[in-house]
Amino acid sequence: MTISLSRGDQHPGNETEGGGKSRSTRPHRVGCSQFPVPAHLDRSAYLVILLVAIGVGCAGPPTRPTDWVAPDCVCAAQEIAARALVVALSEAEDEALHQANQCQEIEIGLVRCPTEIKLEEWAWMNHLREPAEEELAASLNPPDPVVIRDGLAVYEELLNGVARRTRTHLDLLENTPALNQAELEYFHRNPEVWEATLAYRATPPGQQRLRQLQAAWQQITSREGRRHLLLRDGYLYVEDPVTADWVVRRIELKDLFDQPTIVLSRGSNRFILERGRDGRYYHTDPGYDRYRARLVAIDRVGTEEELGPDPSYNLNFLRRRFGLQRIGIGPETGAGRAGQVVFLDGSRFPARVVRAHRGISLVGVVAEPARLDDTLAHSGQIAEAVYGLVDNIEQMVRENLFFDEPANEVGQQDGIMRHAFNEAYSMGALQYTVNGVTYDIYDDLGRPRPPQVCIDYLTDAVERYAGSWWPPLSAGATRRTQGRIDFRDYMTYRQVRLLVKLAEDLPWVASLFSFGSSVQIPFGDRGAFFRNLWNHRDLFRIADMVVIYGLKADGRYHYHSFYVHDTDPIQGFPITLSDQAGHARIGSWINIMSNAPRRSIRHRVRWNPYWILHPQAANLAGHIYRQAQAVLSPRGNPQVDDGGGGGE
Repeated sequence: MTISLSRGDQHPGNETEGGGKSRSTRPHRVGCSQFPVPAHLDRSAYLVILLVAIGVGCAGPPTRPTDWVAPDCVCAAQEIAARALVVALSEAEDEALHQANQCQEIEIGLVRCPTEIKLEEWAWMNHLREPAEEELAASLNPPDPVVIRDGLAVYEELLNGVARRTRTHLDLLENTPALNQAELEYFHRNPEVWEATLAYRATPPGQQRLRQLQAAWQQITSREGRRHLLLRDGYLYVEDPVTADWVVRRIELKDLFDQPTIVLSRGSNRFILERGRDGRYYHTDPGYDRYRARLVAIDRVGTEEELGPDPSYNLNFLRRRFGLQRIGIGPETGAGRAGQVVFLDGSRFPARVVRAHRGISLVGVVAEPARLDDTLAHSGQIAEAVYGLVDNIEQMVRENLFFDEPANEVGQQDGIMRHAFNEAYSMGALQYTVNGVTYDIYDDLGRPRPPQVCIDYLTDAVERYAGSWWPPLSAGATRRTQGRIDFRDYMTYRQVRLLVKLAEDLPWVASLFSFGSSVQIPFGDRGAFFRNLWNHRDLFRIADMVVIYGLKADGRYHYHSFYVHDTDPIQGFPITLSDQAGHARIGSWINIMSNAPRRSIRHRVRWNPYWILHPQAANLAGHIYRQAQAVLSPRGNPQVDDGGGGGE
């Protein structure tokens, strides 16, 4: 695609491309006194940075607008330099744990404990729910062929199979879901459906089980029968990846329900869905603007009467609330599940997770109070930026923003429509025309529809979170609001390679990891690609950007870039992605990579969350840092995590 440029006049690019608001629950910590001198800088080096700060008189690159600048710019520069700009921050040594008499619940869902023994005692004595009596074997004859088993074994199977093939948002289940009372009663009344369910679930995994399910699907024609065939306690629970792949591609909610209203639970979210005239179900939450609901693996769906208490751990609620990157936990021990929590700032602590206390899960962390407080504060700031981006990504998906490619394209014209959109919007027009085809400025709800190439999708999420976006039709505006970030200050053209260059040149804006040639595995080698991705899963977190590069069917090399939308909360594997390739979407590796299987992952780019929250201070601190490096090092360049290189 030809990519047009930034500020002022349009300058055509020559690169070929492939294709809200934050709801933080934690306050900021502000003030220079909160930020210690980085451990790997001695005091003389740190003094040089401060002297340079005074010497430059807080001068920095052009900024906009001025009301985003911290009152004391030297103080802000010191804070950001200490927290965000010194790239290779050394990990603090573990401090001795203070002994205490008992665990302390410091927030809903979070407990701090002095020792693992006390944590286990706390979990067992105070909060662990006794498992419900198993009724399935006594209620049905023959017994259910899917044996109640340890949740982690099932979860690992889903992670290694389903999550690679489908759009999933997983939660750890305590067991294979047992049939609820409504399901038991239905099977007693409809033994033929029970027999079909037995035959399907008792068949060995793989193509054989899939064929058995397809035969049962043809045999059972009622929606009620089909949902009892597929669901277990309301969960779309499928034990093997081959069958799951077919289910999530083939089955829609309208195939299972015809009630006017149903409930969909996904992770820690619960949605009310209404049936439309076309039989499909749509979100009633105003924030989703009648977005069509889709069914994915491990969703829990049913009527209010059918669904009882949720037996999952809802780890994603804990992740977002406390800035956790992942929660590595082991088997059930009788006092929750022991393991380790990893926060977004990289801190790791022994922990134990316990299910269902006041309707949510609890994570108990073994940590010294001051260190945990510091970790929560800084991980909370990172989470504010990370989930702020996720919220805006999901909003663009709900708005169904489309790709910047004319319907009546003449040659290669990807990228030209955005310029036409901007001109028409600035004149207060409702439509614009490109190559004889007319497009609407707004959708049916009055929301603007700016065309996007894939790099726009990445930068739009940042700008929109920072306050830059086109107001809706109801505002009567003729110009985009100006927030605290404008990528015209950073990138000359709308090109993926310039995003990589930005991360190389300005590490306080974004960090870069480049994959070496030995691990640039093309997607066409499916098994090796996923094994390589699994081996490098710790390199990815939510809201990271992935850059892929390689040959497409036209014989030319193409870039494409996309966000990591979600990661597995236990293992950290990136399970859902979000990109712009036709329309803004959330999908899987297969959705995104299958278009050009000879492309491979080349780079991971990660926005610096402190820059997203405080760009003016970060830019100033970056200037100070470069000046200090020139004094401290003859090379004059900061260390950038490049993963061993890897050309294009």
